[in-house]
Amino acid sequence: MKAPLEGTVEARLGAFRAETTEFVTLISRIPAAIVPDGEAALAPLETEFLYERESPTRAWQREAGLILAAAFVITELGRPLGPWLERLTWLYGFIVSRDPGDTLTDELDRLTPRLAVAEREAVLEAGTKTYSPTNALRYGASEPTFRASLFAYLGQAGSHSKWGPYTVTHAAATVVGIGAQGLPEIAEALKTATVEGAEIFAKALGKFASSEAAALLVPLLGHTSKGVKSAATLSLAELGTHAVDALKEGATSKKKAIREACEALQTAAAEAENPFDAVLAPLSEAERRELAELAKQSRSEDSRFDDRSVTPTLSRESIPYAAWVLRELLDHIADYKYRGSVEQVCNALARSEELRPASIPLVVYFIMHIPGGNNYAIEHAVRAVRPLNGVIAEALAAAMAGGARPPTDFPARIRAFELLTATATKVPTTFWLEALGDASKTIRGFAAEALHGREGVAAGAAAHLVAKKADIRGAAAEFLATEAQAGAGESIRAALAAEKDAKVSALLEKALAAVPDGAPSAASSEVAEATTLAASGSPAPVAAATVEDIHALLAAQKKGKLPKFLASVPLPPLVTLSGKTLNEAEVLALLIRLSNEAADLEDPVARAVRRALTAESAHRFGDAIYDAWLGNGRDSKQKWAVFQLGVFGSPAKIDEVGMRLGIEASTGGHHYVGWCLEAFARHGRVVPCTIDAGLSWISYWARAATTDGLGGRARELVTRERDGRKLDTASFAACINRFIASEAADRAIPVFDLAVTFRFKEVAYAPVVVDAAGPGGKKVFLRGGDDANGLLAAVPKKGAKEDKDAYTAEKNRFEELAAHVERLLIREADRLEQAMVGGRIWPAPLFLALAAHPLAQHLFTGLVLSAGGTDAPPLLSRATIDPGAARGTFVSVDYGDVSKETILAQGFVTVPHRIAFSDADRGAWSEHFAESKLIPPFEQLGRELYVDVAELTIDTARKMKPAALAARLLEAKWQHGRPEDAGIFYESWRLFPGFGVRAVLHHGGLAISGGQSWQTEPIGLESLAFEDLSGGPCEPAGVDPVVRSEVARDLKAILR
Repeated sequence: MKAPLEGTVEARLGAFRAETTEFVTLISRIPAAIVPDGEAALAPLETEFLYERESPTRAWQREAGLILAAAFVITELGRPLGPWLERLTWLYGFIVSRDPGDTLTDELDRLTPRLAVAEREAVLEAGTKTYSPTNALRYGASEPTFRASLFAYLGQAGSHSKWGPYTVTHAAATVVGIGAQGLPEIAEALKTATVEGAEIFAKALGKFASSEAAALLVPLLGHTSKGVKSAATLSLAELGTHAVDALKEGATSKKKAIREACEALQTAAAEAENPFDAVLAPLSEAERRELAELAKQSRSEDSRFDDRSVTPTLSRESIPYAAWVLRELLDHIADYKYRGSVEQVCNALARSEELRPASIPLVVYFIMHIPGGNNYAIEHAVRAVRPLNGVIAEALAAAMAGGARPPTDFPARIRAFELLTATATKVPTTFWLEALGDASKTIRGFAAEALHGREGVAAGAAAHLVAKKADIRGAAAEFLATEAQAGAGESIRAALAAEKDAKVSALLEKALAAVPDGAPSAASSEVAEATTLAASGSPAPVAAATVEDIHALLAAQKKGKLPKFLASVPLPPLVTLSGKTLNEAEVLALLIRLSNEAADLEDPVARAVRRALTAESAHRFGDAIYDAWLGNGRDSKQKWAVFQLGVFGSPAKIDEVGMRLGIEASTGGHHYVGWCLEAFARHGRVVPCTIDAGLSWISYWARAATTDGLGGRARELVTRERDGRKLDTASFAACINRFIASEAADRAIPVFDLAVTFRFKEVAYAPVVVDAAGPGGKKVFLRGGDDANGLLAAVPKKGAKEDKDAYTAEKNRFEELAAHVERLLIREADRLEQAMVGGRIWPAPLFLALAAHPLAQHLFTGLVLSAGGTDAPPLLSRATIDPGAARGTFVSVDYGDVSKETILAQGFVTVPHRIAFSDADRGAWSEHFAESKLIPPFEQLGRELYVDVAELTIDTARKMKPAALAARLLEAKWQHGRPEDAGIFYESWRLFPGFGVRAVLHHGGLAISGGQSWQTEPIGLESLAFEDLSGGPCEPAGVDPVVRSEVARDLKAILR
């Protein structure tokens, strides 16, 4: 019979009660320390205790003893443990690995309500009958049947579902909790273990301090899994002298992998001296007991070493005490209660000049032997030794570079490099040059950072240009290009001649163009020129010679394969400025070069080719590559398809991608956003353009982003490009389109087909948009029937003979269309109002296209427009509902026609703010609208004005509920600022791009999530500031009156 899989633990145990009377008898055999109240202690245990990984209460840890007791009972009954074991394994591993520092007193304090004083004292005296999860595990695991079932299950880990590193680590802790008594069952389970199962046992066996455990580990050195071999190697190194005999026998194994691993472990053991043993070995047993007592006394109640106790103790007992404490911390580093102790001890050592020299080998050994499996513990432990950074730097670097390190990379290795980077000047240059060729990209980055600016490193770095791994060769080439030091030119040229990887070749060309003793590569002198231009951030001119030489340039490129996502995509042809079309081989060569594009690499050959092509063919080509990548799962390994937009992408595609960056940033697409921004930054450099679409989007998101990732990166790129292209504020403003987001939104307005008919009572009706009171000032009516000019605000009533289903379907079809259109017009009317407030300027052709849009044209009825300069006469755009009139006609205040040619001649169009009208003009236009019965979509002529600077004064005493303030800010179109700690933002802003100003309101802080229910104290506005689009401060008196008036209007609405 199998245990039920559903229901509470009580229900599961109830099923067993119903089948056997042995249950109660067996329960009575479990010690009272584990189940204090006997059978009654098996209270209802909710499913969360078995299924939830993060219970909100510690109660489940107390109940773990009961769960184990139940498992013990099931085993005694001879029932299979199958459905229980995965849950039990995780639960035990969690408890043993997370909470081994719980003392007997801690456990009993939690049980005080359940144990009488006498019972408590008795348990304390016994010392081993503690009611704790760990002891409960050990009690249940003392039964061979239970051990065999549990280890058989663990040995098959991953066979039914994927086990991650977290689960494997906890399972290993479970094995450690059972202890060496389980070695026979482990040996049996290893015979058929899966990869995950073998790794679990390999991690655990290093904790058993026995030669039997070492004998089980040696065969695992020949395992096919790197993870298993690594875990076995580390465990054997941890066993130390207990592994001597097993390693000696393993060195004679028939398997080469086992022989070599055992020999390496033996060599490392001979070279590495354990400084803890060296310090503590000479001590007598009495001295050891005294140190243990001192360590116990130095702990505070939460089991951390108390710095106030550690410092005087160190001064009394010196290094033996430090060795004792650090070794104890090393044994318990996975327990969060001990992590703070590392910092306390290191702080105490750092303050003692007398102790620091002798403590160096202890701390170095500590760092290099922090056990793996818990990245947070490793990070915290390494961070804690930073007080001794400068003291241990040289010794740590020597240990990491020499034979004292473990035979495999120690778990804290990357964190140790990070530690050394903070004191890089104290570490020899030779150490960092060796690290520049490390297999880890992170470590290579640390090395490059440490070597930056050091003289005479070119030759050492160039030695890595012949490394086996392309990543290492590429990193060395990139470092040489960045440092641009003499001494590596010959090595770079030789490496370039032999290089087969296209990306590394591009990096070598970049390096060759950068170093003083370099020379142009064989491909073309154009490549060197393109590299220089790309590095400077300057737009590249079109070279006439490039057009003629482009075919030879592509023919000289190394061969490669077409990226898979493009295999079935017919790419548009590429045409040179001389009218020739690139052949298939040339296109493939170009694609191979384009695939080099990355965050840290701008391919010079691709840029040289792009400048020789027609813009139209290049844009179609680049857009097709991006679309193919987008349609094939956005593979991050092929992210060059995004970067190439900076070379081949069209302005229209840049707009399409740029519009969505805000959504991508807020839904977790941070890497993608970074790639796009980098591509945008490059877009205007290849071929000069008057308005740079990429830079315009970067500038827009630098001002408008609501996430730190998007806004912060955009601001960095604005600074980089402005400085790199040597643009002053005016020049930068001249090459960006401040209204690029608005123009993209104009083009994205959907088109609803209003040329449809609806039939009611056999009569055809057509939908029309009319002026009406309410949001947006527009409604959708029906026109038709007997009176061709008559309008119906709703569908006619159903006729007596009309089919009910057909009538309902037609009615629903109209109402759905009307709702969509009215919502769209309300949204676009709001956007149009923001355009007026923000000082937007439309180029005349774009405006005329918008005014001809089937729906957008209705927005301009009832609004006054201006064309040309400030002295030009205001114009009216009206979409008339008269059957015979042409749509999109423009009239003046006296109803005279204004031609589109006149508007085009003026150059641009705006929606003027009320402040631009004289009283006479405002009266004349108001009369015009009244006569025409036109209703504006928002208030223009009658808008309130607040031009006095005094109107901007904030009443800081005015307080309101946080939820009310948040709602009013959003209603007034103010955006959230960047969130700080706990997701709280303390400022809101509004952008006025046409006036080059951003207004910022500071307040008491609101939750970015929008949920202010936890905020109970009323808050208010604190201050108002204005800044230009580059972030510089602006005085209120110098801000345009339109901006001042609108901000004052908002303040009155917010503080009403």
